[in-house]
Amino acid sequence: MKLAYLKLLQLLAKLQLAKNHPLIIGVTGSAGKSSAVAAIALTLSNQFKVKATKKGNSETGLPMEILNILVGNFALLDWLLLIPQAFWQLLTYWPNYEILIAEVAIDSDLPPKNMDWQLSLIKPDIAVFLNANHVHLANFKNKTLAGIISEKGKLVQAAQKLAILNYDQTTIRNIKHISTAKKYFSLQEPTDIYLERQEANLAGSQFIFNLHQQTYQINFKRQIIFPEFFGSLASAILIADYLGLDINKSLINLANFRNLPGRGQVFVGIKDSILIDSSYNSSLEPTVASLKLLKNIKHEGRKVAVLGDMRELGVATAEDHRQLAKIANQSAGLIITVGPATEQYFPNNNRTHKFANAYQALEFLQNNIRQQDLILIKGSQNTIFLEIVVAGLLKNPADQKYLCRRGKYWDKQRGKFSL
Repeated sequence: MKLAYLKLLQLLAKLQLAKNHPLIIGVTGSAGKSSAVAAIALTLSNQFKVKATKKGNSETGLPMEILNILVGNFALLDWLLLIPQAFWQLLTYWPNYEILIAEVAIDSDLPPKNMDWQLSLIKPDIAVFLNANHVHLANFKNKTLAGIISEKGKLVQAAQKLAILNYDQTTIRNIKHISTAKKYFSLQEPTDIYLERQEANLAGSQFIFNLHQQTYQINFKRQIIFPEFFGSLASAILIADYLGLDINKSLINLANFRNLPGRGQVFVGIKDSILIDSSYNSSLEPTVASLKLLKNIKHEGRKVAVLGDMRELGVATAEDHRQLAKIANQSAGLIITVGPATEQYFPNNNRTHKFANAYQALEFLQNNIRQQDLILIKGSQNTIFLEIVVAGLLKNPADQKYLCRRGKYWDKQRGKFSL
């Protein structure tokens, strides 16, 4: 019954796409997909009519984005009304766009949460594979990173005009059966586009990179943007270049990029602390990058890492959390953890304080925060909800509107994890 319901929703979304026959850009990976979609849209929107997905990326979310349907609280009534809404949108929603930029997520290698299901809706002209890590490993039949890459890699194998791949991950670089042109980005090696240098501090972030044997520079003022964002930046530039856009003009557009909620935004906290809000989600590689950046930022105050569990890692749970603990101890003077996995796998020492939920961690921080602490907050979605910590530490409570997971539905979910 569920699959029949989803197939009907998908059929209606296909009919919606047929109204425009847009060039389709699909973006997949374990981290950074939303930022990549936003960066690509920003780069192309001055020259093309663009539609970009904003929230939906799943077997339900992607067709809803195409049909321009917003589900409010994910209540039963919302789902019951979804198909009637989809029919209504098909009749009344007549957008005019040339390019669709779609975030394509999968949680499993079984339908309807696998890539084959997503590809039965969209046929990408251009496909981007940003990265892969152990996120959702527990849901895959093949409990290996190679299994995740194989499933996600179907997106670039389906590309009809251009496939953009992360050169730094060997298994991604060597994906076979890609029948179209390939371009690579790298943070380490000379390839089609590669990072020469990246710097970030509380005043802003700078990327210096090489494209076509020429060096370019882009600055993001008053934003901490992690080096791993280069995959998103590089993909946007490679697509602009492929479509014949002027690179310097594209960089001017890209300089207006702003971090999405919970992806490295900076706020002023109580006692003039500085909060680096990366509470949207967490997995090993992005969290390690965040901790290294915390370590390298020049700052007179104490450095604090608030780290939630990295969820759905399956057999990789123990090793990934142990690795994270090691980096955290090298990067922060005070470590706050939230969740059972960090409780189990982080060592017990006088710098580490462990809590069952975010409300407990917040209470501890409110009582122990020091003047001008620099605090990184990063944890997985669901059950962890470290935006609770960010909200409670803000100097200006009005800044809560800029945090991730806003609205009554998420208020209700957070309310399940009280003191």
